[in-house]
Amino acid sequence: MAAPMKVTALLLAFGITNCPAAADEIVLPGSAFERAGSVEARYRLDRPGTGDGTLAIEWTDSLGRLVDRRTVAFTLDGGSDVKFALDLGRAVAMRNTVRARMIFHGQNADERQSAAEAGFVASPPRQSWWDYEIVMWQRQSPAAYQALKEIGVSRGTGFVSREEGRVLEDSIEPMLAADLGWYVENIATDFYSNYNRYDPGKTADWRFVEAKARYKRNPDDAEALMRDPGLSDPAWLAKIGDRLGAIVRESAPYRPLYYSLADEPAIAQT
Repeated sequence: MAAPMKVTALLLAFGITNCPAAADEIVLPGSAFERAGSVEARYRLDRPGTGDGTLAIEWTDSLGRLVDRRTVAFTLDGGSDVKFALDLGRAVAMRNTVRARMIFHGQNADERQSAAEAGFVASPPRQSWWDYEIVMWQRQSPAAYQALKEIGVSRGTGFVSREEGRVLEDSIEPMLAADLGWYVENIATDFYSNYNRYDPGKTADWRFVEAKARYKRNPDDAEALMRDPGLSDPAWLAKIGDRLGAIVRESAPYRPLYYSLADEPAIAQT
């Protein structure tokens, strides 16, 4: 039900009320692009057609800018794709949305109206870290992030779900809305600082307390002095390596300031 409802809402937004929801789509050659050159987009009809039509294109971004608006005339001869270009040099925000409204006059006086949209990331320019950066660690609303930008805050914090191996959408969504960058936090705390993890119903130092009690009971018990998890444990090294790779691949289009392996890391309880 979600997809038809979304398309119907888009049709209404364009003022199209006299046609059923269509399954047209805007197809882009990727999900993230550099802010230079152009990219070829395609408006793809849900079925091939023959005839003439117009495509009204509107490109907006998270800053509320109308980046581009134009109308393209086209002719189809049994095809289903209408090509149009996006000038990526116009992009200034990370989050961008392209919407298109199609009016198509086919054979036998068959008129079709439909609409579709697609989102993409315009990656921030590559920059060296040469100046002082002010980072807001606590989560904020989009309005608060916007206000923080105005007083010089340059980044927020993208928090990680270590179980899922990805950056939490609800932590970066407000920053995307304000077009504020971030760094990625606590990717591998469970590996480097396992002692510092919260466990429901237990004190923060319960692992350390148990290790001391075990050693006190038997000073010859070598396992009482073994770290959990071990920093050379091959299973854990593979697990963390996979997680790091997945998070970096996912985050790369946004060019985070840096990737933090752990907050307050140490090899043992302090």
